[in-house]
Amino acid sequence: MQEPEALKTDLTSKTVAPEDIPTKVSDGIAEIETELGIDIEIENEADLLVATLIVSITDDPIIDKLKSGDDLTEEEEEQALALVDEAMQVVEVVKALSPTGTVELESAVADLLASFTGGEDRSRAISREGEDPPIDEILSDYVIPVLDPVLAAMDTNKNGTIETAELQIMIRDYGVMRRAYESMAPGLIRKVDGSIRNPKKLSDLINYALSVVFTSGKTLLDGAYTPNPLADNEFFLFIQALKEYVEAYDESADPTALFNEKFADFNLETIGTNLDTFTGDTTKWTKIKDTILNISRAIPKNTALTEMLEDAFADMAAE
Repeated sequence: MQEPEALKTDLTSKTVAPEDIPTKVSDGIAEIETELGIDIEIENEADLLVATLIVSITDDPIIDKLKSGDDLTEEEEEQALALVDEAMQVVEVVKALSPTGTVELESAVADLLASFTGGEDRSRAISREGEDPPIDEILSDYVIPVLDPVLAAMDTNKNGTIETAELQIMIRDYGVMRRAYESMAPGLIRKVDGSIRNPKKLSDLINYALSVVFTSGKTLLDGAYTPNPLADNEFFLFIQALKEYVEAYDESADPTALFNEKFADFNLETIGTNLDTFTGDTTKWTKIKDTILNISRAIPKNTALTEMLEDAFADMAAE
């Protein structure tokens, strides 16, 4: 049996011609591209493997039954469990064959768990009575621990600039990962006694959140780059600014000033307006919200974070 790295090299080295892609796979990928607004290129056998797996999952008839909300028979429950297992296999295959697999989330997960579950500072950046938490606390406690390993996993040139092709690969692979999580989420079933039949990890929740960010970045940054509002690479420019911000954060005496410096070329009001439009798309936003909550509820001993997320979504709906 080949070692994982050897298998990855073998699969990625064998190119696939467009005419060799099964019609069902190309049609299924086209639907995902349209829905998520991203490009999913199939250039080699590794790409074709991932594409075939994700299309087979999205075509599973149990998904429609899960979406209906109707009670499931025992056989259908087993089918739902199988769907979750298959979707997680897609996630693992994507991670094994792409840069997303080099993202080390263990330390970030540990830091976030500590913030959510204990200590006198537990609620420092989660909530303050009558006031919003300072941006530097949110960034230092929750955002940077997650973004740091993601940005570190992306290849850069000798000048420290992220390669455009690398970002495109990350967007593509997170897109497949997003569809896998959204397909499995309705199948995360609890037993009658309340125990979790197919438990997930906090890293799954983080990976899904990252998949939404990477696949939605172009939409959220549209028109926000002030030097050229018509630029079509705003997300790339934003990610580069984010990388520079994260790298300089620990040495900064004034994180707020650093934030203003690194993101001076971006109109935050435009990003806010884009976010309002994004969350106002009821169909897409409901799927994202439900996926986040279903994954969170499937994480053992995760009540605090789940309640925080439920309250956050309720507050957004009330605004």
